[in-house]
Amino acid sequence: MSKILAGCLWLVVGSLEQCSEGRKKVPSSARDTIEIFIARTACYGRCPIDEVELTADGTVRYYGKRFVPRLGRYTRQLSEKELEEIRHLLIQSQFESYQEEYDNPYVTDLPSLILQYRIGSTSKRILCRMGCPPELPQKIEKLRSLLAEQGNFQMVEGSPSENGKSDAE
Repeated sequence: MSKILAGCLWLVVGSLEQCSEGRKKVPSSARDTIEIFIARTACYGRCPIDEVELTADGTVRYYGKRFVPRLGRYTRQLSEKELEEIRHLLIQSQFESYQEEYDNPYVTDLPSLILQYRIGSTSKRILCRMGCPPELPQKIEKLRSLLAEQGNFQMVEGSPSENGKSDAE
C-alpha cells in the first residue's frame, strides 16, 4: 500500500515539475493591470448619477446619467503618466483594508458610492452608502475625479435629455 502511495506521490510531483517548466512568466505590465469601476447612484433628490470605468488598456469610459455637468457617454485614453498616478493612488488609499459593504437596508433615501477595482491579481468591491468611515468617500471621490473630470473626452453618445442641457445647470 505504501509503495502505491509513494508511486502516486512521485507521479504528482513529476507532473507539477513539468507544468512549472512549461509555464511562462507573466510580464509585469500584465501583472500590474489596473481596472476600475466607480458609480454614484440615485437618491430621492438631485444626487449626481454617473459611472466611470478604466479598462485594462487605459481607456476611460464615462457615462453621465443625471444631475452632472456632462450627460451622455464619453471616452478618453490615459497616458502612462496618468496610469501611474492612478496606480499610486490605489495603493496609497489602501482600499483593501475597508469592509466590502457599508449600508443600512432600512434607509432608502441615500445615494451609493460603489468602487470596484483590480490591480494585478488583487481585486475589491466596496459599497459605501451609510456608515462609511469619513475618509472613504473622499478617497473614492479623488480617484473618480482623476478619471472622470480630467483630460480630453470624446463624446460617444450625446445627452439623453430632450433639450440637450444638463440637469445640473
